[in-house]
Amino acid sequence: MFRGNQLIIEKYEMDFKSFLVWGVIANNLFIYTSLFKRFPYFFYDNIYKRLVMSRTRPLSFWLLNRIISFTIGSLYWMIFQLIVVTIFYNIKFPDIEGFFIGIFALALGFIAESFFLIIVKSLPIFFSKLRYYPSIIAYIVQVISIAVSSIYYPIEILPAPLRSISPLFPRSLAIQCMRLGLILKPETINYLLLLLAETLILSASSYYVLIKVKLKAEKEGLKYLRP
Repeated sequence: MFRGNQLIIEKYEMDFKSFLVWGVIANNLFIYTSLFKRFPYFFYDNIYKRLVMSRTRPLSFWLLNRIISFTIGSLYWMIFQLIVVTIFYNIKFPDIEGFFIGIFALALGFIAESFFLIIVKSLPIFFSKLRYYPSIIAYIVQVISIAVSSIYYPIEILPAPLRSISPLFPRSLAIQCMRLGLILKPETINYLLLLLAETLILSASSYYVLIKVKLKAEKEGLKYLRP
């Protein structure tokens, strides 16, 4: 799977051990710590949300909360993924063109991932057997998404079946596009176009799903399951 004793990842131009070790360290420090996971909700915790929504117009507050959460979340994801990838490639500072490609890919990836999760979290509304454990499917999908997104390792070391499904996950496409964009590889444009198409498809699909979810949830009293 590692192609013998090959030490250099040709596609990424980096020593494999450095790629793996720095990837694990950086991701655990910057992405998966509880401090940074909670940061986007620092100003709007659940108690404050309930208090404000009980005394003002819920729709206005919901819209404001979504805008703030989306903005902070997108900046958070872009900054720390750029740090991680910069460490992966041992680049002091990427070319300005590659830097903007990376930012654009991450922005698209964050948007597409948000739409993707809306669809996944809506499944218990449509399938009654999933309503007893509404978060399990979302958790399983998240685990698969992380596995095939090659956050900790180059995608080439994944088994062929996992590599074949990796483009189905926005996170995977965004990370691959960003990595290749930072070192200005020619195939970056293919990943970027695929990511853009996936974002458009997921946005339209999530809008359709949300309409159906709203109608079904109100009809069957399942509002507590809405994403």
